[in-house]
Amino acid sequence: MRPIFNLMTMKDHGNLKTGNPRVVLSVTNDVYADHRVHKMARTLHESGFDVLILGKRSKQAVSNPDYARIKRISVIFKKRILFYAEFNIRLFFYLLVCRADIFTANDLDTLPASALAAIFRRKKLVYDSHEYFTQSPEILHKPFVIMLWSRLERICIRYIDQGITVSPSIAREYQSIYNKGFIVVRNVPERNRFIPTIDLPDFMQHSRIILYQGSLNLGRGLEMAIDSMQYLEDCILVIIGSGDIEKELKTQVDRLDLGRKVFFTGRVNYLVLPAYTKKALMGLSVEEALGKNYEYALPNKLFDYMHANVPAIITNLPEMRAIVEKYKVGKILVNNDARELARLISDMMADQQLLDTLKQNCKKASDELCWEKESELVKKIYINL
Repeated sequence: MRPIFNLMTMKDHGNLKTGNPRVVLSVTNDVYADHRVHKMARTLHESGFDVLILGKRSKQAVSNPDYARIKRISVIFKKRILFYAEFNIRLFFYLLVCRADIFTANDLDTLPASALAAIFRRKKLVYDSHEYFTQSPEILHKPFVIMLWSRLERICIRYIDQGITVSPSIAREYQSIYNKGFIVVRNVPERNRFIPTIDLPDFMQHSRIILYQGSLNLGRGLEMAIDSMQYLEDCILVIIGSGDIEKELKTQVDRLDLGRKVFFTGRVNYLVLPAYTKKALMGLSVEEALGKNYEYALPNKLFDYMHANVPAIITNLPEMRAIVEKYKVGKILVNNDARELARLISDMMADQQLLDTLKQNCKKASDELCWEKESELVKKIYINL
């Protein structure tokens, strides 16, 4: 498969003057797989804005799409607090001089630089919180880190002109803590997204694929999903993504001798991901209730499964449960246990009528839960700033 993106240099490709107002979207990732940011950029471009996406330089190749310019910032430090500090310093100085009318901080880790630049330059500021950052499982056991980010958020949020987030529960939490209204823009796919014809790995031809797609981080239920494969036959588990615990998960697969039943693809670009998703028999979104970030989560993979007509298995968390119960697009795992998960998968595989019904429900729900509808909120937010 030919690369979709070509490597960018640090040369500023973001100063193309179109005469339209400029929105700058800032992220700490390398932009390669951030589907939400690309959807936001496309929507803003269609609304008449010139869009610049600022991210982190990595070895992964990227290039400019037709709806935005991408600039990636080089950093020395790669992880933890030194990375965030360095990135925000470099981001701030770039935001001071780039052409811009509206700054958008995607998540808390770009908000300090964006807020400071907006204050200095008297520009509009949008805070698009994709998660409840200060309640992430990775920092729950780090009270100093939580305190630091919480204070930064409390200070910076005073200066935002509009807050956006991904689930009603997170919006209510922000309202309670900061007395600041946030508009919910769910991270749902486009209704008629393009599914490319590509060469998939051989294991993707299996007729019974149990799929996980997303970050490979603590609290995603991935250890349980791998364990469950010990008790299942005639199916495989495909894990798409990368993250902090990828090495540990692969070690677990080797230790349990599940190399023929569990497969890792690494990161897959958002443009080709639907080609993988549609191959699955069912999809997993089995996060653990480790902090309010996961408790209140409404993961984009749940909607990705839905748009691929793939029934989901979810854990019993309020936002995901509300979607699955309302639209009847999957089943709920009551207890986070590998044997229970295996039993639920086995029961669903044995009931073809149930699977067919769930698939039909996915198809109906995807007409309502789609980016074409959510994007109308985005257009109103930015046009009215």
